[in-house]
Amino acid sequence: MSITGIRFLAARLGEESIQLARYTPSLIILDMQLPDISGLEAARRLKADEQTRAIPIIAVTAFALQGDEAKVIASGCDAYVPKPLNVAEFVGTVARYTRQARRS
Repeated sequence: MSITGIRFLAARLGEESIQLARYTPSLIILDMQLPDISGLEAARRLKADEQTRAIPIIAVTAFALQGDEAKVIASGCDAYVPKPLNVAEFVGTVARYTRQARRS
């Protein structure tokens, strides 16, 4: 899928997202609640892998309790965006990380 020149790859499962990351996207938007493995585990595995560790990960999650953001960041995610999404905040976060990726 492509919107305004941005190509998207989508995965429904955490294991699938780890495999898709081997295509080295500029950014990963990762839901923390996945049906097979947790988003925390997926992020840890992505950051442990030399091939995918440099890809920024934005966590999107309904986990909004005190301490959840720290857990998400500790798993290796670069940013945390709670649900329900504030669209302006989400777009700004995506723009920040895609700009950084283009500079690299």
